[in-house]
Amino acid sequence: MELELTRVDYTVVGVTNSNCLALMPGNLPKEQCKVAIVDEDGVLQVFSIKKDEIVLHFKTLPGAPISSLKYVNGSGLNQGKIFVASKNEVRGYSQRGKLFLTFDSGLTEPISTMFVMDNDLFLCGKHIYTHFRDCREVGSYLCGDKIVDVVAFYSTKSRRLMSIIACEGRMCRILEHARVTCSLEVDTSPTILHLHEDDDSRSVLFGTIDGRVGILNVGNLQAFKGWLISNENNSSSINCMDSYDLNGSDTKQLIIGRQDVLELCCSYK
Repeated sequence: MELELTRVDYTVVGVTNSNCLALMPGNLPKEQCKVAIVDEDGVLQVFSIKKDEIVLHFKTLPGAPISSLKYVNGSGLNQGKIFVASKNEVRGYSQRGKLFLTFDSGLTEPISTMFVMDNDLFLCGKHIYTHFRDCREVGSYLCGDKIVDVVAFYSTKSRRLMSIIACEGRMCRILEHARVTCSLEVDTSPTILHLHEDDDSRSVLFGTIDGRVGILNVGNLQAFKGWLISNENNSSSINCMDSYDLNGSDTKQLIIGRQDVLELCCSYK
C-alpha cells in the first residue's frame, strides 16, 4: 500500500518523550478522532482538527515533566480514560479533562513507562517493575537491566494475567505475579513493545535499536518467534508502533515510527 503524505503543522508543543502521544477514536461512527499529547512542561492537551484548524478541547496547566501517556479505549473499567505519569505520580483524566485520579505510587524511581488495563496498573522505572491493582501494590520485580517498555494481557489459553517487559540488555522478560517465568533473548536491544490485536488474534511485537521488528510467541511463551521486518536497509531505531485500519479493509496495518522516518507496514496477521 502506497500513501502520499505531506507535512502539515497544526500546533507547537514542548519537548516530548516516547509514549507521550495517543490517538483517541470517536465513540460514534462519524465522530472525529482526538489527539492527546503531553510534554516536559507538564502540559496535557487534547485537540482535534476541523476544516484544517485546530480545536482545543482542554489543556492543563504546566507542572512537573510528564514521562508517559496511555489512553484506554474499548470496554472495561477505564474506558475512554487518559492516564499520565509524572515523576512517581499517575493522574487520570476523562475525555473532557476532568481529573478523576491522583495516585502517588511511592516508587523510589521516576516512572519511565506504564501500561493500564482495567483496574490493573503496571509502572516501570529504570530497574523497578511494579504491579498495582485498584491502586494497591500486588507485586514488584527488581530488574538488573534497564527497562524500556511494558505491556500486559490475559493469556488466551489459561486466562492468566501476564506482562512483558523489554530490557536494554537484549532481553524480553515475561512475568506472572511479578515473577519472571520466561526470559527471551534477542539479537539486539529492544526499544518499544506493541500489543497487536486484530479480531481474535493477538501478537506482541517489539522494535529494536537497529530498526528491526520482532514477534514474540505469546501462545506458549517459550521462544522468540522471528523477525517481521529485518534490517536490510540499515534503518534507524524504532521509537513507536501502532495498529490501525487505514484503508477500511477490516484488517489493521502496522504503523512504525523510526527516528527519522514514518513507515507503513503491510497488514499483519
